Amino acid sequence: MSSPQWWSDAFVSEQADALCSVVAGAVTFGSTLALSTWTQWRILGIQTGTPGPAPSVVGMASVCLASWACHQAALFTLYSRDHIRSSCSNNRTIDISDQLRSSWTSWRQEQQRIALAYDRRYRDDHVDARCFRLPMHTIRVCAIGVLAFKLMGGRFWAISPSSYANIGSFARQSIPATERYATPAERLKLDRIGRIWGCHTCGSRSRSFVGDHMPPKSVAETMMKRRKLFFLKPKPVNFRFYPQCERCSSQQGSILSRATQQLRLSRKKGFQLHQDRANAYFHGHKFRLVHHLAGAAVAGISIGGSNQDIMDGNRSRFRKIEKQIEKDLRVAWKTGVKRALQLVSP
Repeated sequence: MSSPQWWSDAFVSEQADALCSVVAGAVTFGSTLALSTWTQWRILGIQTGTPGPAPSVVGMASVCLASWACHQAALFTLYSRDHIRSSCSNNRTIDISDQLRSSWTSWRQEQQRIALAYDRRYRDDHVDARCFRLPMHTIRVCAIGVLAFKLMGGRFWAISPSSYANIGSFARQSIPATERYATPAERLKLDRIGRIWGCHTCGSRSRSFVGDHMPPKSVAETMMKRRKLFFLKPKPVNFRFYPQCERCSSQQGSILSRATQQLRLSRKKGFQLHQDRANAYFHGHKFRLVHHLAGAAVAGISIGGSNQDIMDGNRSRFRKIEKQIEKDLRVAWKTGVKRALQLVSP
């Protein structure tokens, strides 16, 4: 596989190197989170309707893994420029696959050598546990990735597949609702919300949306019947309307109808919709701007260093960022304490 001259010239500039690094980081970050969504959907059986902190815990772990993968992808992209540039300088056609293969081999060897040298130099820059030893550099990269993800508006639980019987992964805004169907005025509000954020289950944008009761009325009725069965006073259910496309609404209706019928026949204690992956929508193939922006932010930190800094993983830069954040938090804490004392003191 040979490259044309215009493709080779594109890698000569520093701006192209930075752009390639950011794009590689953004794609790697988003792909890792998409893989996490697929794993939760097909293997773990986790969705947005899964009770407990499982979706948030798995989502946060996925963001940490995506941050580290994004960081490595950005560094490898910057490192491989030397191999491509050296081939371009000889004014000959190059085999890109061979260049990437040799870059990867050299990259791994240099990484192992620098990791050993770093361990000798910074012996205390690790977190020691019983079963593993985690470098602080890894923790810093993951922490910055989590911080960037949250600052971009990301939500850990939204990485999980969207439950048809619960709030979906794309849910952002909603309006108060009653047990009745949405009125024309409420439909107009839902249409405006849907055009901005899309269907709360699948994220698709259409001209009109239906008002999806959350929780679904059949689920709310089952909850109230269970409380009456145990002689408990029924609690009022606070419904919310979320915009939902007609396709997801139809799918939700068939799922809830089937679940209600099975519940009556088996006399179970309640719905168990979160245990079946057929009751969730896989959105890993959807473009999530938040995911790619967070990946671009992590990759951007690795840009603009010397070759030694790049090979070192820009550890010194991450250490400086950590120190600066600690300093800012310390100043903010002291300022807040002083203001609190001024308000309390007569």
